[in-house]
Amino acid sequence: MHLRQLGITNFRSRYDVDVEFQPDITLLVGENNSGKSDVIEALRPATTPLNRRSTRWFDEADLIHGRETQEPQFKVTYDGLTQVQRAHYIASLDVGNQRATYTTMYRRDAARQQMRPSVTAGPVEGPDSEPEKRDQIAHVYLTPLRDAQRELDSSDGNRLLRIIRYLTTEDEQEDFRRAANASLREVKGHGVLTSTTTEIQGHLGQLTESVRGQTVEVAFAEYELHRLARSLRIKMAEAGIPPTDLTESGLGYANLLFIATVILELRKAQDSLFAAACPGAGKTRAMVARFLKRTAEENRRGVALISFTNAAVEEARRHFGYQTDTLRAPHFVGAFDTIIHRFLVTPLYVKAFNQKPNYEPDGRAHPDLSRQTKRHHGIRPTTSRTFTHASRAPARRRRTT
Repeated sequence: MHLRQLGITNFRSRYDVDVEFQPDITLLVGENNSGKSDVIEALRPATTPLNRRSTRWFDEADLIHGRETQEPQFKVTYDGLTQVQRAHYIASLDVGNQRATYTTMYRRDAARQQMRPSVTAGPVEGPDSEPEKRDQIAHVYLTPLRDAQRELDSSDGNRLLRIIRYLTTEDEQEDFRRAANASLREVKGHGVLTSTTTEIQGHLGQLTESVRGQTVEVAFAEYELHRLARSLRIKMAEAGIPPTDLTESGLGYANLLFIATVILELRKAQDSLFAAACPGAGKTRAMVARFLKRTAEENRRGVALISFTNAAVEEARRHFGYQTDTLRAPHFVGAFDTIIHRFLVTPLYVKAFNQKPNYEPDGRAHPDLSRQTKRHHGIRPTTSRTFTHASRAPARRRRTT
């Protein structure tokens, strides 16, 4: 059995469309903002997640602007049913073409102030008498590698907060915080809040005035900058159209917006910076360029370019070309174990033994050391380097990790 067709009505950018699927792989191709992501998103409220825990709920914001009164609808059709499956899904089966059909509609529940689903079965949209059978047809949703909508259009305001701090001074940030809180205090006098306060105060007074009277007030809290950043949203739309929520933009443009914030963050960062990207994305080249720029601008200060692996360090060294002066002190280019040995282990060792340790490439060069360490401590040596130490007694030699 496989998904044959998905019908979408009044959902985001899809007013009325039927999408055909292949038995094995279906590839959706189109330019940005053409609605590819909306097709995938429509499958989520139309079918059951494999773990039975929904991560996507239908919201009124998903309705097409101007058609908010029209009910959204998702119609899924399954083909290729075996004889056993046709018996299982007899309530939804079209005996003419042997396909199973379920239709999900969302209606506004006035009492609960939310959109609630109702499901019908079969081509005539009759009652779904066996919902547990329908729930056995489940989907697995793989999130995008970079969820720009979650990063920039949600209550997680960490990225916006970092950008604000990069672009503005502490005095400007404090002035913004005070202005925002002052505006919220002005809203306290709005009729919605004053009437709510009056009603609550009336009932509270009846309960507390006979003992010790209490006063209540409905107002906004005094927000710090990070709390204000959580309330901010980046919106976007095509030129000439008022910006809207990122959920109404295609993932392609949303990702470009995300990349634009990353570029801004890289350009404005003044301190240490950790960058992550997929292989081949050019992060080593970008870090070397930034390293060269910093060493040229701050020739009296040491600048360090540190990597987790020696392979990345060698790749970075190749990018330096003829500018080998930047590889010398006071600057540093190397892996984490190198900087630990050079600036931590070696100074302490020299201070203790009045001589430098002799570093060797790998602890496996000393099998007796590995066996001894494992025997006495129950673990393998975890450092990527070892050094040998000759004590003052020539006849005695020991190795230390």
